[in-house]
Amino acid sequence: MNLGGRVVCGGCGTPAPDGADLPTRCTAAREADDVDHVLVRELDLEGTRFPFDGDGSPWVRYRELLYAWRAARRAGAADEAWCDAAAELDRRLEATGIGGAWPTPLAPRPKLAAALGRGELWVKDETTGVGGTHKARHLVPLALHRLALAPPKPPRLAVASCGNAALAAAGLARACGWPLEAHVPADIAPSVAARLEDLGARLVRCPRDPTPGDPCRRSFLAALDEGALPFSCQGDAHGLAIEGGASLVWEVVSERGLGAPPLDHVVVQVGGGALASAVLTGFRDALALGAIGRLPRVHCVQGAGCAPLAAAWERLRESGDLDPGGIAAARRRRGEVMVPWPTTPAGAAGGLLDDETYDWAALVAGMAETGGAPLVVSDDELVGACEAAAAHAGVSVDPSGAAGLAGWARLCAEGAIGAAERSLVLFTGAPR
Repeated sequence: MNLGGRVVCGGCGTPAPDGADLPTRCTAAREADDVDHVLVRELDLEGTRFPFDGDGSPWVRYRELLYAWRAARRAGAADEAWCDAAAELDRRLEATGIGGAWPTPLAPRPKLAAALGRGELWVKDETTGVGGTHKARHLVPLALHRLALAPPKPPRLAVASCGNAALAAAGLARACGWPLEAHVPADIAPSVAARLEDLGARLVRCPRDPTPGDPCRRSFLAALDEGALPFSCQGDAHGLAIEGGASLVWEVVSERGLGAPPLDHVVVQVGGGALASAVLTGFRDALALGAIGRLPRVHCVQGAGCAPLAAAWERLRESGDLDPGGIAAARRRRGEVMVPWPTTPAGAAGGLLDDETYDWAALVAGMAETGGAPLVVSDDELVGACEAAAAHAGVSVDPSGAAGLAGWARLCAEGAIGAAERSLVLFTGAPR
């Protein structure tokens, strides 16, 4: 069985140490060095087979595609310990009241396609997942790695979020018996704050100030500097959070089956960027293993009230740097490219209001490689997508979770998607 793999910094190329603990941030990062230090996992896939069938739990079925599993095995954990931990974690999550089910539904939605656009539209519905969103996917492999090795001391965990990511982290931490501090906006919704406290999280409220960027993010990073471990979906805080999110793509590929007609477009909503980065990772893994014949075009969607990724793309387009060399160079001058949104983020899609797109370089590279592009949609388009999802697919989804659908409808209206093409969008958040 192949356990090979390593983690390297996508910004400076520094390899992460291989040990019992999973690496989180680049060891070469220095304050204000302006390098985009984001850890990326690289697997040795020789001899690995894409699991089109197998156990229903993604954490068992796709474990050979997880660096976290490979690292746990190399550190001495038995495969049975990982599989047992996955089953036990499912039981504990159900007991917390945030339980859901994996794999989540995938289906073609012809009525929705006819109402908003054209072609064949597939929808992956993550509103049925743990906590009503995709966020827990990113964190489960990180938790299972620790559970499989059974360390004696509970970790001090931290997350920065305004809602879904914090709830997912709090539910998982509660299920594992670990303390969590959630760095949240001072004006966090009272219902979300109450639920976080019910799950045992300690809230660190972070008011806005004139300093550019997200105050929750600054407070979270300060906690990491003081010894907390990231339990977060932001790739630059914990690069290995990306591979857990890739499991939703592996499920899509498995369910559609070997030899299925390829997807032409995937339209993904973007806040901090971890979801879209995970989608790219999942499709690249599937391509490397021969499970699909080519990558789809990947398009990233943000709302008009906060679109730092689209702004970064435009800066690189204007300078002629949307090629691999230009993007690699841009990683070493991050501050010039990924500029925090200049005003207080606002809009209907609250889950997408990150001042910065933390995985911006991976998304720019992925869109450029596949022939995609960023999209910026209005609040009216977001609300319309929610209404269409309810009317034509019977799914209740919030504006953040329906942003991919809004972007897909825009692409259809602009003629960028043909009547014979196949597209995938993700519903990623149930209304609260």
